[in-house]
Amino acid sequence: MGGTFYYAPTIDYDGDPRPQGEQWDIGADECLMESTPHLPLSSDINILSVTPNPAQDKIMISYRLREREDANLSLFSTQGELIEFINLGNMPAGDQSHTLNLSRLPGGIYLLRLQAGQEVETAKVVISK
Repeated sequence: MGGTFYYAPTIDYDGDPRPQGEQWDIGADECLMESTPHLPLSSDINILSVTPNPAQDKIMISYRLREREDANLSLFSTQGELIEFINLGNMPAGDQSHTLNLSRLPGGIYLLRLQAGQEVETAKVVISK
């Protein structure tokens, strides 16, 4: 790589011969992990859903907050252009919903971003016209 040569032992950690000899390989058989790590489900936002999806003119955005948080919604084009920003204010814990009018937007794929406190969730929104 880049003029540097890397060599690996011809035998992997399990004592099996490497398929490429001492040439570099991906080492997929050499994972020393004995179990799948537990990844905590730490999110202040449990649910983010958009219905209907695909939509023509309006969508209902539903989400659940575990605690009272300042929240906002942002709608982006797939090129990263901010289409709409809505400051929802300080929202109470529990189930919430917000209707968003999309009738002025052309058909296509958009990305919806919900931020509540430090937590962020995204959803794809498809507009079909």
